[in-house]
Amino acid sequence: MKLLRWILVISIALSWLTMPSVEAAKNPSVAEWVKDDKKSEEQPVAAPETTERSLVSVIGSLLLYTLLIIGLIYGLIKFLASRQRSLSNSGVVKVLGASSLGAQKSVQVIQVGEQLLVVGVGEDVSLLTEITDEQQKQLLLATEVPEKQLAPFQEMLQKSMKEQKDKLYQAKERWSQR
Repeated sequence: MKLLRWILVISIALSWLTMPSVEAAKNPSVAEWVKDDKKSEEQPVAAPETTERSLVSVIGSLLLYTLLIIGLIYGLIKFLASRQRSLSNSGVVKVLGASSLGAQKSVQVIQVGEQLLVVGVGEDVSLLTEITDEQQKQLLLATEVPEKQLAPFQEMLQKSMKEQKDKLYQAKERWSQR
């Protein structure tokens, strides 16, 4: 709201600085100019009169226009950022953490509804595994890792993958004993 108020004040100030002068009101209208066209053909064309503006008013209007443009850009960026935040937080898909594996390749843990999925992201997105163990789900949901802290996420992911692998080996051994 403050930004909108500043933009309004700047717009009014700029319009006041760039208003046509009283001198411009003395110029004849187009209809009068057409009537007097014959007279002007006979007379040599004089250089148009220009009103000189002071250096201070030129610099002042330049600064005000620059500030107006910067303010509009700042407002647009803030608006788009808040919109992006509201869209990402309200979605059904939530990224809990990510770990870069190389150039444009990463492993991410995402939450889709109640499911926790480990996906590989590269040229395409592929499902690596689904975390079904309730204890691990609670651990991952309780310790959301910001994107800037990738090392703890890597440790958690490795631990989770190792536990998943151990469970698979145990299930395989039980299956082979039958």
